[in-house]
Amino acid sequence: MLLPQRVLYCLIILGLFLSVSPAEARRHHTHHTTAVKRVESTKEILGNTAAVSAAKPGEQGTTNIGGLNVNYWEPGVVGLRPLVIFSHSYGGCSTQASFLMLELAKQGWLVMAPDHSDAQCGKGGGKEKQLTDPSRWFDNTFMKRRDELRMVYRILRSDGHWRTRIDWSRVAIIGHSLGGYAALAMAGGMPGWRMDGITAVVALSPYCGALNTIGTLGAITVPVMYIGGNKDEVSAGMVSGKNGCYERTSGFASYVEFDKAGHMAFTDGNNAAHTRVTEYVKTFLTSAFAGDAIKFSRAAGVSDLRQK
Repeated sequence: MLLPQRVLYCLIILGLFLSVSPAEARRHHTHHTTAVKRVESTKEILGNTAAVSAAKPGEQGTTNIGGLNVNYWEPGVVGLRPLVIFSHSYGGCSTQASFLMLELAKQGWLVMAPDHSDAQCGKGGGKEKQLTDPSRWFDNTFMKRRDELRMVYRILRSDGHWRTRIDWSRVAIIGHSLGGYAALAMAGGMPGWRMDGITAVVALSPYCGALNTIGTLGAITVPVMYIGGNKDEVSAGMVSGKNGCYERTSGFASYVEFDKAGHMAFTDGNNAAHTRVTEYVKTFLTSAFAGDAIKFSRAAGVSDLRQK
């Protein structure tokens, strides 16, 4: 009796499958799995292929955005998360305040920190370069900072890997020294610098003197938190002095000054105030992201606390 043609085909295919050795099957499976992993570890960012290193929840990873090396800290939760962008000091490094970045990621926020074009990471640097007299600055001084931060923000909004993970109604920018100047300028503190979409600013010892003379700090409408130290030989007078950046900032603004803290107290190498700094920043951003009223109490080690 002849077998139906369809049944015959099935028997032939089954015979070919059984003729493949288990070792060969494992080799084929391994090759396929490796290929899938390789594809998944490469993300396309506006025509620039950027390898995204694996980062476990709460851990640090690295990628490339528009030609800039960017370190990031995973929030460790699923769904849309707030975005925090960190801008380092002049000649500093994106990882210079990793103590703070890690804790913010543990709050459930995605943290992105680019190495700006002036970064000195791995070049015997990571230390702040001396900044010039702010009275000699113009609105285009250090404008490359503005352009790089805008580029990172724009690409994150466009890239398929990142844009669907971020809650774009909750975006904060944190900066130290020159990075603090850039953060304030981009929130509206300098004409031509404003970047729409910022909902809160944390300025760590910002070198903001130029904003007191040619800036528009009164045009900032989002919550701003200034953090400084009473031993800061670089920025203290610019921020907390009469007609300083804090006084000139409109809307909600707070100033938290730490006792015996210098200009670099908010970097990894100076850990005396790290725990208290982290708690103040988390409290501020939690309230700002929720749209709640922000009220601070004066903790031990805080030499000055102001709010308006």
